[in-house]
Amino acid sequence: MTDTGFGISAQDQNRLFERFYRGSDPIKLRIRGTGLGLYVSKSLIERHHGRVWCQSEAGQGSAFSFPLPFEQPVEESVAGTVPVA
Repeated sequence: MTDTGFGISAQDQNRLFERFYRGSDPIKLRIRGTGLGLYVSKSLIERHHGRVWCQSEAGQGSAFSFPLPFEQPVEESVAGTVPVA
């Protein structure tokens, strides 16, 4: 996901996914929020064995990426039965 917003300074990127962290820019702090969105997103992605990161420059917008591993579902079957298609 990418945006063309404020961008995120290198200093703030180090803490971006911490719970309740909203950055250090006074202009951004005037925008309402709890600082939980990226924390919750990271938690959900990690629970699915993925990872998330951000690429950004102050004033240039941001790009967030998160690959999730794909695994074929394992068919559960009882011994002696044939799975139904």
